Amino acid sequence: MQAAILSASLPSTLTAIVPTSQANGQTWRYINSTPPINWFTTSYNDSTWNSGLGGFVAGNPPNTTGIIHTVWNTADIWLRRTFNPGSLTAQQISNLVFSMYHDEGVEIYINGVLAGSASGYVTDYGLVAMNPAGQSAVLPNANNVLAVHCHQTGGGQYIDVGIGLHTNAVIALPPLPAIHAGVIAVSGSMGVSLGWNSVSNATSYNVKRSTVSGGLYTNIVVTPPSNAGTDTTASNSTTYYYVVSAVNASGESANSAVISLTTMAAPIPDPPVLTTWFKADAISGLTNGAPVSLWPDVTGNGYDATQSTSSQMPKLVISAINGRPVVRFNSTNQTYLAFARPVKGDFTILCVYKSSQGIGTGTQFYQGAGLVNGEVAGTAADFGISLNASGKLLAGTGQPDVTVVSSGSNFNDGQPHILTFKRTRITGELALFVDGLPQGTNTGGTQSLTAPAQLVLGAQQTLVNYLNGDIAEVKIYSAALSDDDRVAEENALACKYGLGAGASPSAPSGLTPSAGNRQVSLNWMPTIGASSYNLRRSNNSGATFPLVATGITATNFVDTNAVSGQTNYYTLAAVSDCGVSSNSTLVSIFLSLPSLGVSMNANSLIISWPNWASDWVLSSATNLSPPVVWSPVTNSIGNTNGQFIVILPLRKNVEFFHLKSP
Repeated sequence: MQAAILSASLPSTLTAIVPTSQANGQTWRYINSTPPINWFTTSYNDSTWNSGLGGFVAGNPPNTTGIIHTVWNTADIWLRRTFNPGSLTAQQISNLVFSMYHDEGVEIYINGVLAGSASGYVTDYGLVAMNPAGQSAVLPNANNVLAVHCHQTGGGQYIDVGIGLHTNAVIALPPLPAIHAGVIAVSGSMGVSLGWNSVSNATSYNVKRSTVSGGLYTNIVVTPPSNAGTDTTASNSTTYYYVVSAVNASGESANSAVISLTTMAAPIPDPPVLTTWFKADAISGLTNGAPVSLWPDVTGNGYDATQSTSSQMPKLVISAINGRPVVRFNSTNQTYLAFARPVKGDFTILCVYKSSQGIGTGTQFYQGAGLVNGEVAGTAADFGISLNASGKLLAGTGQPDVTVVSSGSNFNDGQPHILTFKRTRITGELALFVDGLPQGTNTGGTQSLTAPAQLVLGAQQTLVNYLNGDIAEVKIYSAALSDDDRVAEENALACKYGLGAGASPSAPSGLTPSAGNRQVSLNWMPTIGASSYNLRRSNNSGATFPLVATGITATNFVDTNAVSGQTNYYTLAAVSDCGVSSNSTLVSIFLSLPSLGVSMNANSLIISWPNWASDWVLSSATNLSPPVVWSPVTNSIGNTNGQFIVILPLRKNVEFFHLKSP
């Protein structure tokens, strides 16, 4: 029931039935963590709660000097106390009111019945009406339970509640708040922020929204007396119409004038970043059966997996899965490779492996044979993937320890499998896929998983539970891949290792050229699932597109054979073992030739050209009759304001100049 913030319109006497802590601190039971749902009932046992004197305070709110008794610096507090009101007539009970100072919103219960509430905050003690249900719950000449919950959102905070008896029942409500003006709205990444001019006697405001001018309007934000609110539920690229109304104990004002805005477009997400990539076919210089001391991270990010102890080095085995090499781990020799942890928040880990082993029947990620593992002993913010002897894959995170156990088993059948472990930090969601099929989900913690300094391939990070088996490839993204991106990666790996057919990668996006000195630099966004790229160029307005380069593994390329003095057209395709994508959107760029500038003064001829043409040579000739003899100009060259400058003495003969490329 809506609270009424009261002020006496006629002289009246207030007799304390339950005193506040204004004169003397009153003893309450209190707790700052969420209590059981029945906390406000008479049967609830509050003996384990703290005991303290009111008022409860933090942040030095106004008018509390000398009445601060117990610190309350959390968002919420729950209070309980018992009282005996003595002998009260029915008329006196109907005149009971609450005397309190609340900062901010408060709900008050008597004997388990909601007896009153107030939103927002006040800056001194005042009276709040007790509703009829609360008055009816009061028991004369008996013990009663007074229970209070107060919630704070920011700034100073204070709560203290008492009950008083008016000697008359005439308590006037404040006037209805005025319609306010000056509503403004701004769209941002967190929603729509609104502000408006304050109304002096308002205790709260309603912010209402519609997608149609003139309504119907729906309340979306209820704010305390502060004159601002945020609509966090607004969708991107949508036009909304907002009005604001003011509220106090007398009711609600009419709506303000309508203000409309169209929310900002959804930001284009950054592409997932492949932070670490191990593939056995990138290990060079080793023969079949050779020990592997270093498995290079082919992303170039430096997360190389290493082993310095020769007896614990795994072996490179050629032609093990679909004619491709693997790194073979041996539990007897306790072989493993370690690398610095590359992720801690969102991540997706893909691993191609085969094993006929597995360890134990436990179902926590730290109990099986380690595949890609960061287990830290004890309770820790760690994570990892392992394989148990029942053929179950176990993928999970720590603090608390939560594991996704594969719904399928027999993943230790000696056949190659593709596992994908995905974590979304903001929700703690964990998801496991094997050979492209979902295996289960779970929800872990949302903290950064920084406990392991390193991850281990082929064992638990604690160097137990060593793997007997092969790992052919590991890819780690610092993002929770979308389903489309995950499937693209799984398809590419399935095609590569002969585990099934899959679609070709999608066409590359973001191809961007920039002109240089006789060359064009090109950059593009990485294509999920692509192992390389093919670049084509046209110099005949796109009539034909000969290949410029194939097998590009980076997401950039410098075309040193671009043609100067004309427009160069480019298109790009992504390549995986599943095939070649369609071509990217066509882009073009004009590659300029440097031009000579000529000026004179009384004694000199001044020749200039742009200083980006740093390796072009200035040459001169005295005539253009064949055969033309061009000779380099050997005068000193200056460099100023982005131009090379050569100053030559004026001569009476005719002379020709041009720039010659190397």
